[in-house]
Amino acid sequence: MSNFLSRYSTDSTLETEGVWVDFGDGIEVKVTRENTDEAQKYRQKILHKYRTHRKIPDEVLTDLATKVLAHVLVKDWKGITDEKGKDLPYTPENAYKIFSEFKDFREDVSTASQEREFFKQSEIEAQAKN
Repeated sequence: MSNFLSRYSTDSTLETEGVWVDFGDGIEVKVTRENTDEAQKYRQKILHKYRTHRKIPDEVLTDLATKVLAHVLVKDWKGITDEKGKDLPYTPENAYKIFSEFKDFREDVSTASQEREFFKQSEIEAQAKN
């Protein structure tokens, strides 16, 4: 018998409200799933002005993906500091600035928003026990 349901079932509440993902060194980010309705609508909204373009330049696509991540997919964070070591509160504007400057961090958070395992109820329950 296959494990189809255990492999592919996710919790829609976790996907839309977000889960805390630990990136180590005291850095945690609350992310939603990459393919939520909210994210799709935001993408459509910001891509609308490019609808007549044959090809959207790569740097524009990267910037648009950064905006989706900062404004929609990330809901909160902990452990992000400014250059003086002071906690930087989550705001979409702060997130956009951080993700634009620290591309590897942006990629890590983006990958987390796509990772099915983070959005399984059983995974959250297992983390809570530890």
